Amino acid sequence: MAVQQWTIIKILGPSATDAISRFDRWRKARRSKELDCVSSQDWHPSTRRAVSEYLAQLAAHRYEMPVAYFSEHVDSWLASGQIARHLFDSTLAVAHNRGELWCYRLPDRGRLVRRNISIARKAQFPEVERLAIQLIEAARSYEDLWSDAAILLNRQSIGPSPGDDELIARAGKLPKWLR
Repeated sequence: MAVQQWTIIKILGPSATDAISRFDRWRKARRSKELDCVSSQDWHPSTRRAVSEYLAQLAAHRYEMPVAYFSEHVDSWLASGQIARHLFDSTLAVAHNRGELWCYRLPDRGRLVRRNISIARKAQFPEVERLAIQLIEAARSYEDLWSDAAILLNRQSIGPSPGDDELIARAGKLPKWLR
């Protein structure tokens, strides 16, 4: 397991069409055809850089339309393979310099919301429930205003997950960076 940063972005209108088009183009630019594993090396450095720069622009303008939803959180336990349970047609992500990106197209007649409501109700772990709830929030945000939308889900691995003993030890003292 790894400590990961999850970013969920919902984009509306023509910008959603643009996001979907970019994602499809980046996905098709993959050099490897292996389906069982995705590596950043499967994409040319210019493609990886373009994806990272696009995400950085969205983050820089996260308070402006057409960004209708923006959520970032750090998770110490959720596995990247979990995405396949939450999204439909999520067999392939685009790996870039800072992580892996998935794209989900809306409208979908409520499929994403229904699936994640079910996942949240049956979740064995709070991390799974949290991701499901955030995807529901993203899907529902501004849905009455714009039906054409895209949800982008970016996963960035930060490092290995600490064990319980390490977490307890770290939490028990004031870190140097807070002094």
